[in-house]
Amino acid sequence: MRKLLFVIPLLGLLACGPDQTAQEKDDQQRRQILNKNTAVLQSLTGKYVGTVKDTQRNYIYSAILTLSIGTVYQPDPSRNQAAATPVLQGSLQYCSEENQKCIIQQDYAHLMTVSVFSIGNYAEDTQRLSLLPSAVSQARVEATVTNFNHIVGNITTGKNPNAGIIDVTKVN
Repeated sequence: MRKLLFVIPLLGLLACGPDQTAQEKDDQQRRQILNKNTAVLQSLTGKYVGTVKDTQRNYIYSAILTLSIGTVYQPDPSRNQAAATPVLQGSLQYCSEENQKCIIQQDYAHLMTVSVFSIGNYAEDTQRLSLLPSAVSQARVEATVTNFNHIVGNITTGKNPNAGIIDVTKVN
């Protein structure tokens, strides 16, 4: 009986285990933030269709915006290593209204037919979407997202700060 009285409290102490270290708590908090940010961006991924209006020429083109999640690694000086950060990546295709095929036309060369975005950010509190161009693109999109399925905003390029207006709705 004495042995049993000694073993029961000992098991209780062992079951509690050691407290989490500060590093483990920090890692857990970072994972929770990463998971939340990934979930928010995941709700924006998919295919959007609508229009791009060339504000200088008053042309309207069909547009297809495709967004997916990617990962970039940014230095984290507090941990002396790179930290994974989820970002939006994707492409925007301008299409001819007449035949619905994505084509390159010389008369709107300042609007790249296919713009590739390597880093996209979304601020949930302001519903602002920012899509930054990759090295091969020039177009940048600054837009507002409504209900995670409708994007309206401005397209800018290095040469033209008012290149166009995008208005697209999620189809999948």
